[in-house]
Amino acid sequence: MAAVPDKILDLPGRPTDRAHLVDRVFFGFGTLAAAWLAWDAVRASFGPSWWSLGFLVVFWLVLAYLVLPRLNRILSSVYVPDYFIGRTRTSDGLLGDPLNLAFNGTGEQLSTALRRAGWIKADPVTLGSSVRIVGSTLMDRSYAEAPVSPLMLFGRQQDAAFQQEVAGNPGQRHHVRVWRTPPGWVLPGGHRVDWLAAGTYDRRVGLSLFTLQVTHKIDADVDVERDFIADSVLRAVPGATIRPLVDFTTGYHSRNGGGDTVHTDGTLPVVDLSAVETAADADPLVNPSEDPARLPFEVLLPAVLTILVGPLVLLEALLDVGGPSSTAERLLLGGVVALAATSIFCAVMMLRRSAWARRWLLLVSSLIVVAQFWEYELTGASDRQLTAMYHAGVMILVVLALSSPVATAWCRRRPS
Repeated sequence: MAAVPDKILDLPGRPTDRAHLVDRVFFGFGTLAAAWLAWDAVRASFGPSWWSLGFLVVFWLVLAYLVLPRLNRILSSVYVPDYFIGRTRTSDGLLGDPLNLAFNGTGEQLSTALRRAGWIKADPVTLGSSVRIVGSTLMDRSYAEAPVSPLMLFGRQQDAAFQQEVAGNPGQRHHVRVWRTPPGWVLPGGHRVDWLAAGTYDRRVGLSLFTLQVTHKIDADVDVERDFIADSVLRAVPGATIRPLVDFTTGYHSRNGGGDTVHTDGTLPVVDLSAVETAADADPLVNPSEDPARLPFEVLLPAVLTILVGPLVLLEALLDVGGPSSTAERLLLGGVVALAATSIFCAVMMLRRSAWARRWLLLVSSLIVVAQFWEYELTGASDRQLTAMYHAGVMILVVLALSSPVATAWCRRRPS
């Protein structure tokens, strides 16, 4: 009689170590703190002055850009599969646009082919480019290199995005995001490709169904855009060939991360660019986010706030010590000095990728948020309440930045 094999327990999720659990706790606290800030903005909008209605704008900003994205990330980590299913994911973890195109060839060949076909590489998403696209949309001015929101595949955002603006209108454009596949990676069925792409058509600007953020709304028929991109390359680039992978996925109707309806027949055209002669100034399409030395904004912002605010706290405390005070007050001010000095030191160490320094700043910032919350709830004067809400809002931004996956990865990863 054959031996019965040992049972294999299929436990969902990954083993959670103590450090990972601490990060999850701070992530959840930041989400709750942002929700409290949104609720207080609503309460402040019912003030006696007409300008109190401006807090409704604050409520929308906090809800759309802080609270709902975090809630989506928490929920999507539970029910969205963490493996390749032919879909991208948004930075909040929601399922994004379908992958509907593939390329074979080097980065230089791909950028050469798209440029010859009339496609323009999009600017990266920065503060300057974001402000410019908002101004261009409001003023109805052309911005041919307008940035494209990041989507995730293979655990990273797109390596590059290309687009064609329609009639000089930044609200309407053809665009395609491309990702380099990992070494040795194959599609389901054993097919090898060098690049995967998601092509869609932006038809107007609107609000996301899931986060209420301002975003582009795409056309539902992504197959039409897929064929438009492939045909533009084949017409403009001699030597390019195409091979369709029929039934790459089953045909389906779904929604993307912005809540827009999408439908596809499931075919994946593979465009072969291996015979394309590259231009002398061809872009290799290297993803800037893969630079291990690149300091992310989620680390820079809290470090700058700590380093700038810390010396002011130290100066104020030292000036207060010079006057008459009780022993208890001197001890309290001494504690403030020590806390501020320690926080400044931790901010510097965090820039050097220290994980314990990031967690110390998370702890201090969280305690300040709780203190400001307590002051806001107990203070009767409206001016003191607004001051407490403002201070709490700044510290909540610090907590959200430090507890983000980007900041966590920065302080754990060592530069090569």
